[in-house]
Amino acid sequence: MVKRYFNVNTKHFQLPYEFRISNNKKFIHFIHCRVVVNNILVGNCSIHSDFITSLPTLDGFMSWCNVDISKRFKWELIHEPQYINVWFKEHANNNININDGDFVLQLLLEY
Repeated sequence: MVKRYFNVNTKHFQLPYEFRISNNKKFIHFIHCRVVVNNILVGNCSIHSDFITSLPTLDGFMSWCNVDISKRFKWELIHEPQYINVWFKEHANNNININDGDFVLQLLLEY
């Protein structure tokens, strides 16, 4: 299996070609997400994604942003999306408008 770090700073992005065409099982690991708006770290912010469908009540929750986590989250892709969307929420579960470029999401792709 190949493991590859993948960094994005847009809310709608395409997974790498090699990942998409692999016949192996596919996993996405959350490494970190840094959100900075007007040179200020955003607190009480979580990142969500449409590839996470296991717990619909959590609206695709991936992790809290701007915190170091000791345990990495890992999801096996059951369906194989070509594109992934992410969005941000505050602690009361309301959407936050974070612009492309105001964040960097680091994932580890395993395939």
